[in-house]
Amino acid sequence: MIILGTGGRECPTGEGGEIAIDTEKSPLHWFDRYYNEPEGTTVRYRFGRRYYLTGDLGRMDADGNVFYLGAKENAISSNGYMIVPSQIEAALTSHPAVAAAAAIGKPDRLRGEVIKAFVVLKSEFISSSDVAEEIAQYVRGHLPPYSLPPEIEFVAKLPPTSEGKL
Repeated sequence: MIILGTGGRECPTGEGGEIAIDTEKSPLHWFDRYYNEPEGTTVRYRFGRRYYLTGDLGRMDADGNVFYLGAKENAISSNGYMIVPSQIEAALTSHPAVAAAAAIGKPDRLRGEVIKAFVVLKSEFISSSDVAEEIAQYVRGHLPPYSLPPEIEFVAKLPPTSEGKL
């Protein structure tokens, strides 16, 4: 396994990217195309036949352990980085003032998307620019710089899905 970033470059240890199988180093990888689906084959092998892209995002530690971050299709694409909303949401909700949070990609002409965070505060906190800045500073210590939300909007509640998820 390997983690690839934009343009098919190998990501440094700890940096997130797309999980790929290095076909030259995998004795069990025999798959070379999708039957009657050339577009699917092109997507999975977009950096050449050496790497089969799984469609999932992850990061690798110094010991070679791969940590799953989420599906690429759910990621926010900003400045060439693929950012998984659940990581941002976990950092936000670990702040003592935050009851719930959701992160989305907001269209941006220069960066593709920027991250916008919607935050529900716990009842003992009142929304203000000071609280937003405190949360932003807190999150800076928990996320890589490229995944920081430049915009935090306070909301009264977040709409759940029929399964009860945000």
